[in-house]
Amino acid sequence: MFDLELLLRTHREAVGVRLIEEGILAAAIDRAFELPFEAFQDQVLPFLDPEVAELYDNPETWKQMQTFVADRLAGTW
Repeated sequence: MFDLELLLRTHREAVGVRLIEEGILAAAIDRAFELPFEAFQDQVLPFLDPEVAELYDNPETWKQMQTFVADRLAGTW
């Protein structure tokens, strides 16, 4: 999720309109909300620079990232 959020923010053209099959897209949107914040804390945050990790070490920020990715994907269909 972290990588996808970063990709979609920095490269808006990364996911073009109707380039992803509708069923796959729906599954990806659902999956955007499956990973809990605690898993993100355990699996991603330890590998980020401390200054960057501090910005993301917040459940609300995680929810915003999930929503951004889902909205961005939804806008491609």
